[in-house]
Amino acid sequence: MKIRNTVKKGFTLIELIIVLAIFSIIMVLVMSFIDPVSRVMTKTSVRERTASYVDNIGEYLEKSMRYAQYVRVFEGDFSDRKKADSTDSSLNIKTTEEKAVIQFVDDYFDGAIDSSGNPLTGKVHVLKLCNDNTIGSDKPGSIYETIYDFTAGMSVVYQVENPTDHSMTYTRRWFDDDEPEMQEPVPPASPAGYIPAPIGNEFRHSTITATSVVNQPVINPEHFVNYSYYYRIGYFNFNPVPASKLSEYSGVDETTDKFYSRLDLERTGYGSQSFSLCTVAYQNDKKGNNMIDSTRTDPTDSTLTENVKLFLSPAYMNMTGTSLINQKLLSDTKRAEIFRYERVIGPDVIDTTAVTDEEKAEKNKYAGQVVWADDAHTIPKMKALNITDVDAPIGEAFTHYVAKPDDPDNPSENIYFIYVIPSEVTVE
Repeated sequence: MKIRNTVKKGFTLIELIIVLAIFSIIMVLVMSFIDPVSRVMTKTSVRERTASYVDNIGEYLEKSMRYAQYVRVFEGDFSDRKKADSTDSSLNIKTTEEKAVIQFVDDYFDGAIDSSGNPLTGKVHVLKLCNDNTIGSDKPGSIYETIYDFTAGMSVVYQVENPTDHSMTYTRRWFDDDEPEMQEPVPPASPAGYIPAPIGNEFRHSTITATSVVNQPVINPEHFVNYSYYYRIGYFNFNPVPASKLSEYSGVDETTDKFYSRLDLERTGYGSQSFSLCTVAYQNDKKGNNMIDSTRTDPTDSTLTENVKLFLSPAYMNMTGTSLINQKLLSDTKRAEIFRYERVIGPDVIDTTAVTDEEKAEKNKYAGQVVWADDAHTIPKMKALNITDVDAPIGEAFTHYVAKPDDPDNPSENIYFIYVIPSEVTVE
């Protein structure tokens, strides 16, 4: 019997090692292409999510104030619009939120009444854009809203002579309940008598009462899981900082493979009918805070420095332009007019044309007294008045004030909006 030798075919150990080596090289080449693509996709996803969050915030703010009849914005803190800082007239003295709201209502609704002759009532909104976390424990960039019910007050209007130019006079208002920090200049003659009014015998400020909405967060908490937000009034550019220039800035890491951008003001971005709001989203989580308060030193002159906001990627900026729709309709002045009662102080100079004592008494019986603004000074007079007729600040629907900081070296950067929507004011 013949025995057949069979040889089993297969791979030798050397062949397997060669194949594995070739496969490893191929895998390295493939991964070298996949990793950059994966990073790009991750960065794109983060950028899109961040941009979506910023756009949502901008859209909310734009919709909230688009139909506002009047808007007042404060930067740093609430401030008294009548009291400028003695050392810097561009800054106003700090005041409380409640007093700022009362002043807002006084400026735009003083003496206003509804169709029944009762003091006008309505709602005032306060939006608080917190670049720090002063209100609660939430991250910087949280937005809160408080809503107040208001009842319009009524002042007495009088004229004040310009001390340097006696041919000029200023219109001023006076209230019984003025506090020292809200005091208008005293009238030229103290009111000696009061004429009954729909709100009683008092010339008082408007009154406000907080509703159930007090410091209520208005932005989805999901937006703050990994990010914080920074807000500024005005039109800004988001300019990349070249790597060759990083040495000019404090607080930066020149070895990072990420890039920095700086926020630069291009123009103020607000007027009587519109304003612009800049919103920047930046990473703020366990990996660190990507917003840096930096100081740039001029490389040619070390004495020249500037304070700048730097943002480390990933960060995203969006500009929101809000046009005040109702203010644009003011060309038809009827839209801005509200019926108000007028009251003034009677003549302070004795009429010398009277001959008899009876004539003198008749012609001067209202001297120095608070009277109605009709010719006879005896009956209430209603008149449709625009805000320019009632000593509102420069007659504009949008006004902007910057508060003097308590600490000049560490000023607050919060932004506060006070506004009213016409549909929430009771005129019927």
